[in-house]
Amino acid sequence: MSPRSLFALTIALIGAAIALSTLIPNPTTVDRQVEKGSVTLLAVDPDDIHEVLIHRADTRDLLRLVPSSDGHFDLKEPLVDRAEPALVRALIETLHRTPVVEPEAAWAARTDAELGIAAPSADLEIIYGPDRELFRLAIGARHQSGTHVFASSNGQRVLVSRALAEMLTRPAQQWRDHAVVKFPRNTTSIRWQPFTGEGFEIKRSGRSWNLVAPIDGRVDPVRVRAIDRMIGMRVASLPTDGVPDEIAEQFRYRGGELRLTALLDGKREVEQVLRILDGIAFDEERDYLLPIYADDLNVLDYPASELRSRQLISFDPTHITSLRVTLPKGSTELRRGSQGWARENGKLLSPAGRNRLTRLLVELANVQAELEAQRPKGELARQLTLSISARVSERNATALRWWPLPEGSVLAERSSRQSYASELDLDAIFAEILADS
Repeated sequence: MSPRSLFALTIALIGAAIALSTLIPNPTTVDRQVEKGSVTLLAVDPDDIHEVLIHRADTRDLLRLVPSSDGHFDLKEPLVDRAEPALVRALIETLHRTPVVEPEAAWAARTDAELGIAAPSADLEIIYGPDRELFRLAIGARHQSGTHVFASSNGQRVLVSRALAEMLTRPAQQWRDHAVVKFPRNTTSIRWQPFTGEGFEIKRSGRSWNLVAPIDGRVDPVRVRAIDRMIGMRVASLPTDGVPDEIAEQFRYRGGELRLTALLDGKREVEQVLRILDGIAFDEERDYLLPIYADDLNVLDYPASELRSRQLISFDPTHITSLRVTLPKGSTELRRGSQGWARENGKLLSPAGRNRLTRLLVELANVQAELEAQRPKGELARQLTLSISARVSERNATALRWWPLPEGSVLAERSSRQSYASELDLDAIFAEILADS
């Protein structure tokens, strides 16, 4: 090819590229429009939604979600089950965050068929509000940017994220809740009654758990991790067939009962009952057998005595900044300052008193609940309240009660029914701590 021909070809290619660039939108243009968008696709409160319908072209099926009385959404078609809360929440939040962005002017002359809107790959319909308004979003072809797709929002052409489009084309199985426990984060109490033998009941206490039956006491931190694993258990694959009546009866009469109570909105209690048999859970609200990993149920194999922590009270001595000791003659509050422990009026304890209190906190943090003991009759309980606040606050405080013995003391955690013998003579120790310098 001669130099003149090569030059002419180069000029022609540059001209074609310039012409093509005017027809094909620049991907960065979409991004700038998204940043400037102020009106979103649909800002709706989940409580105002009556129904969510998703039509998928590839499978020609209908996915229908309706809200339940406990704040969840239930799947009604193509099968009946509990819907995945995180996925439903993600869909609603994405619609709320996605700004209305119209395609660039270069696409205005294109037909709905050319943009894939006439025969959408997915069609979302949401019925909401007191007047049962209808929101419709039809998903079309992918945009040149690769990050967006063409869509029609109630008849208006818009661009939406590819992630939203892919969410609407998920298969029905992915919209089912794979969690076994309905409200894992809100679970406040668990009662386990095996088919034979003695079970246990525990209640949440902050990030930990306390035994309330058949014995009192804190749950061992190692067992707490097992409890958290159990209430967070999920199944890898959900069956599509319901439980036959004869199988359901076996679970009702031979399975152990796991009863979980959750607190919603800080005031409303919701109970869930699972029947456990041979590593499989049956929740009658779902009507499906849920195969569970064996390790998820390990905590149910322990008797209450092995769930209870051997450590009588749990706290970090270095985190305690104030305390209140209540004796028969009255209460005294002490606070830790830059110079050490002092009374409420700011007067420092004696050096010996400060050192003894520091040692006592370490000793109490390591007291083991081993030898149960009877509380002496006729003796008033003393109490030590340990707080991480600058002033003693009952919230998140650790409380210890004790009764004096001729040699040592009987100790109990807060209001626990169990008490244990200790060699620590707390009456004598606090007399030493509080003695004037």
